[in-house]
Amino acid sequence: MLVDEAQTAPEVFDAVQSRYLGKGRLHHLRSKHGAEIDFIVEIDGQAIPVEAKWTERPRRDDARHVIAFLREQKNPAEYGFVVCRAPRPELLHEGVMAIPWFCL
Repeated sequence: MLVDEAQTAPEVFDAVQSRYLGKGRLHHLRSKHGAEIDFIVEIDGQAIPVEAKWTERPRRDDARHVIAFLREQKNPAEYGFVVCRAPRPELLHEGVMAIPWFCL
């Protein structure tokens, strides 16, 4: 995680937590191999992976841990997100959408 991402992650955490408070649970995941998902929003029995990136131009590589998480789950969520500074939502991979911070 870059310094700018580390500074912004608490803002994303607060936004996600306040939006889903009482509707689900919020987690963080780091695998034994070092792969990390910044936020897992558990709601209605699904674990939705969310990565926070500082970029304005998200790429598929920014979603690699989200993609891996969705592939490895026995009952995967239908989608995952990369929250970033992009000007508009953008599909990065099947089931993985980059969304601007202001869409939270």
